[in-house]
Amino acid sequence: MLDEGDTKQIWKSLGSAIGVEVREATTICGISGQDHPVQAVGVDDKAGRVVIFSAEPSPRLAALMQTDVQATLAQAKVLVARAVIFDLSEMARRVAAVTDLGSLTTLLKQLGTGDQQNNQERLT
Repeated sequence: MLDEGDTKQIWKSLGSAIGVEVREATTICGISGQDHPVQAVGVDDKAGRVVIFSAEPSPRLAALMQTDVQATLAQAKVLVARAVIFDLSEMARRVAAVTDLGSLTTLLKQLGTGDQQNNQERLT
């Protein structure tokens, strides 16, 4: 599990990749006066961008957050991103269980992705 330091580093790295300076925040207030929960806020002063990494689980609330915050920052372009994190290995196990595909080789055979010997060589 990630600790708080790891989480901060993730947002800092992501912010750096998109060219914003990540600033620590847990909420951001819109014109409505509503405090919206955030994971992080990234600011690009030069380009006039504010990137909000929303902590809202609902995409509708995240969209409303963008409109609410944009109204308070008329000179900036406010973007809202929602982090969707999932465990790919867990999803694969669940798909295999539901579809009765016990192994990756069986899955490749079912998908018909080429000859079986090539698929086996790719796996080893």
